[in-house]
Amino acid sequence: MKKELIIGIFVSFIFLSVFGGFLYFSRSSPFLAQVSSLQKENENLREIENEIANLEVEISNLKKSIKEALSLKDELSSMEKENSKFKEALEKRLSTLEEKLKREKEKVKEIKKEKICEKKEKDLPGHRVIFNEICWMGDEESPANEWVEIKNISKEEIDLSGWQILNKNQRLKIIFEEGTKILPNEILLLKRGDDFSGAIKNSDEALFLFDKDCNLEDEVFATPSWPAGDNFSKRTAERKNDLSWQTSQNPGGTPGKENSSGFVEIEKKEEEKESKISLSFPKEIFANQEFQVSLSVSDLESETYDIKISILKISDESEQKRTISEISQTGEEWQSSYKYLTKVFSGDSFSGNFKLRVSQKYQDFEGEAEISAKVRQSDNKKVVAEFKDEIKVKGLEIAMTSEPQTKEETPSSNETQLQQKQIKNLLLNYSFEEEGESPEIAANWTQDPTANATIRINELAKSGSWSMKQKDITTSYGREFISSPIPIKPGENYKFGGWYYLLNPGNNADPTAYRIFIQICWLTEDKSIIGECYPSQGQKLSTFANWKEVQIEKDAPPNAAYAQLKVRAKRDSSDIPKTSIYWDEMFVIGPER
Repeated sequence: MKKELIIGIFVSFIFLSVFGGFLYFSRSSPFLAQVSSLQKENENLREIENEIANLEVEISNLKKSIKEALSLKDELSSMEKENSKFKEALEKRLSTLEEKLKREKEKVKEIKKEKICEKKEKDLPGHRVIFNEICWMGDEESPANEWVEIKNISKEEIDLSGWQILNKNQRLKIIFEEGTKILPNEILLLKRGDDFSGAIKNSDEALFLFDKDCNLEDEVFATPSWPAGDNFSKRTAERKNDLSWQTSQNPGGTPGKENSSGFVEIEKKEEEKESKISLSFPKEIFANQEFQVSLSVSDLESETYDIKISILKISDESEQKRTISEISQTGEEWQSSYKYLTKVFSGDSFSGNFKLRVSQKYQDFEGEAEISAKVRQSDNKKVVAEFKDEIKVKGLEIAMTSEPQTKEETPSSNETQLQQKQIKNLLLNYSFEEEGESPEIAANWTQDPTANATIRINELAKSGSWSMKQKDITTSYGREFISSPIPIKPGENYKFGGWYYLLNPGNNADPTAYRIFIQICWLTEDKSIIGECYPSQGQKLSTFANWKEVQIEKDAPPNAAYAQLKVRAKRDSSDIPKTSIYWDEMFVIGPER
């Protein structure tokens, strides 16, 4: 029983131990959970602390960058201020230099004005450099094709810097540029249009050559005629070795070359027959009328001959005769009658008819004129027969249309004169023969200054010597030339236009790819423009390398007092080749105010 008691106590002890352990662990499990949670929070805290530390580093770096940026901004601001000051200084310096340049140019201009030489009464020529040959009459192409030769007859090279050539009225003025030199026996050719502007008059003229100190080197006078040269045959005046003058043996002279041996006119033998020439023509003509003349010439040598028949007027300015007519053998193809019709006939006689008319640009001319006929040999240009007489040019013929009138209804001559209107070309300098401030500028016209895009030029003309050229036609209507305002009558009808010559640029170009504007612009009494110029659309061109007329009509508005002609040209696109266009014989025809 004692043994059983001991076993029971031992079993009870084990039971109590197990039960107590259970109770203990049951009470301690929340604490364990708290310990586990705390460990996790510590880990999270360490992560946050690490993140904060990283952020602090990043913020510190960012602050450094901001500080550097602010420093750079200050530096840039300082540089901008310096640049601004530098720019201001440069602009100020540039302005100062421009003003200085302007003043220096004015000084040079004034100095040049002050140093234009004058012929003194007792001046004796030095004759180191002389006038060697003078083409005072022009050539067969144009009276404007004048030129002068000078020659160094000394034994030394001469510096021509600052030397001057002047004519009597100083409209012809050549001042040689710095560094211009002429060798012994060297000939220097100076052409009108290239080397000088201003005309050499055919009479009552003089030319002077001065060195840089205005010492007279040479002189020649036309009082009233030149000492040599011939206007008919276009033979120039040449200098001989003894410094006297002779007429050149060659028509057209010897430009840039040694002079000829001189022209010697062989006296006719007594038995030699003198050629006979006659011209039948109306004694009075209208300026816009075509008329027929009949020429007869006989007792010639059996050769081939050229013919020229011209109407000439006296130029008010130079007292030179100017050709104002055109001639045609068929009435279809016309040319300036300043030029000869070449190789018209062969043999010892001729009789034939020709058509004449006053050139359009001279149709405002009224008064007495001269009609001339010349026959020359084709090979040597010798004039063998010449005819001259007077002819009267009246105003434009007016085509009057009205109902037939009975004898009783016929108005008196005074009433008829009142009914008629003075119709004429109102444009001034419509053929560009009169130069403005320079040879490239036409008087009474405003030209586009862009790179000399529109210039007065004497390389191609419908009649006369000059035309207006628009170079390198662009893809816009920007380049233009405009006439000076002309007085007109409100409500009247006006025809306006002109003649153009479009150069063919090649590359299979199409003329219809080029367009022109010829517009009339109406102006009020105070010369304010009325609405838009007419027409508002350009027109395509139709032909290359041929003179073509463009004519438009328009009634003047009731409030118009003046009109202007505006001329422009363009090509349709940049793919179309550039070319140039010439203009001549522009017109605004109608009653004048």
